[in-house]
Amino acid sequence: LGPNGSGKTTTMKLLLGLLFPTSGEALVFNRPATDVTKNERIGYLPEESYLYRFLNAEETLDFYGRLFDRPAKVRKQRAAELIDMVGLAPAKRRQLREYSKGMTRRIGLAQALINDPDLIMLDLMMPDMDGWETYQYLRQMTDTPVIIISAVGNKDDIVKALRMGVDDYLTKPFFNAEVIARAEAVLRRYGKAEEVSRLVFPDADLIIDFQTQKVTLHDQSVQLTNKEFAILAVLARNAPEVVNYQAIAQQVWGIDTPDVLSLIHISEPTRPYS
Repeated sequence: LGPNGSGKTTTMKLLLGLLFPTSGEALVFNRPATDVTKNERIGYLPEESYLYRFLNAEETLDFYGRLFDRPAKVRKQRAAELIDMVGLAPAKRRQLREYSKGMTRRIGLAQALINDPDLIMLDLMMPDMDGWETYQYLRQMTDTPVIIISAVGNKDDIVKALRMGVDDYLTKPFFNAEVIARAEAVLRRYGKAEEVSRLVFPDADLIIDFQTQKVTLHDQSVQLTNKEFAILAVLARNAPEVVNYQAIAQQVWGIDTPDVLSLIHISEPTRPYS
């Protein structure tokens, strides 16, 4: 989420465990990014697809299906569906070294979907492929929720996407917490939500661990009461949106009577919410 050279691709590779950080850590599905078992639930289509060029389309998808430990029958059926979806059925037995750049992008998309992920985040502006056409391909064969990510934020495109059935539309640039919140909301609607155990706000140098109820600000632990932490959790999970008093009271106390609302106030900086 930044200009060329800012580290977007490097960040993706760190999250996938393809590179290793010199310091710090990242969690994916509540597991360290270096834990390769988490990749069973992830499909990734990089800007340049590095596929085995001596394999054909069927062999390529079967190979990646094996990496995800899919049964042979499932691999065969899923590969056939994906090859048809991306329009490569007539060339499915040709070696990838004979594919054009556009065909290579299409088989790359197929391999990213071979494990049937829970959520698809689709960038409309992809090299050698049309984002709108790709979305239509996806909808023909799967009901997996799709969030569109695009640098184009005009109202016509957003309305077009929503009318086509897109589950949400994110315009670059955006906050990390916003992406997490929107993804969680979409997954909840599909019954696939998984609780996020930790949120990191780099700009504020703030880390909130929901499992241990530990808050770290500028590398120092912040001591909060249970109620203070509960209020902070509500604010953090909804960031950057403003949360009103009634919503805080309802989520923390389960009721929003005047007596409860009077308990919510701003305190000193080291104890931000009480």
